[in-house]
Amino acid sequence: FVEPFGRMANETCSEDEDVEIPVGQVKTRSMSRGTRKYYRYVGSLTTPPCTENVIWNVLGK
Repeated sequence: FVEPFGRMANETCSEDEDVEIPVGQVKTRSMSRGTRKYYRYVGSLTTPPCTENVIWNVLGK
């Protein structure tokens, strides 16, 4: 599920460049959902270049 996003980012973005990547429809049925809880926050990538202003959506337990 996540792999295509990483590949698109590597192919499209260079360091210190803002780029929007259209992802189309995301089929959430492929995600494990045992809850309706989720957390959303603005942060940064966890690996270099640690780009900021990334929106993280995290499913709760």
